[in-house]
Amino acid sequence: MALEDYEAQFLRQSGMLIGSARHLSTEDEKLLVVDMITGEAIKTYEIEGEYLNRDSVQSSTRRNFGLDTDSRRIAPAECRIADMMTDLYQNFDKPLTHSELYNCHKMLTSGRYDLKNIGCYRTHDEPRQVVSGRLDKPNHSF
Repeated sequence: MALEDYEAQFLRQSGMLIGSARHLSTEDEKLLVVDMITGEAIKTYEIEGEYLNRDSVQSSTRRNFGLDTDSRRIAPAECRIADMMTDLYQNFDKPLTHSELYNCHKMLTSGRYDLKNIGCYRTHDEPRQVVSGRLDKPNHSF
């Protein structure tokens, strides 16, 4: 029963959100999407203990949507996550193929010199491990 109550609440609230969104201008709709993408991108990095500049991620995402931006210099990590999140938003209905997965990996890791293989599966026999945290202070777990 409890799950049904949550589902009903979700459906009511999503219906209100959809109804409200229908009254937005195209630009306001893009701004809302930019704000949602920015929040998700920031949270994604925070999970790994990395903190991105929200204004930079938002500026890069705004640029991806053809909106006005300031002319700030944006760090590579903020550009990469904004590019990937924008691509995922714009192509959510495409099948997740090997090529699409490789493309996401390329977007996140382009310009990194500490990685040997970008945009492909592992090519070595070393054991898999989860590496989180900053590049200068990685946390390894098997």
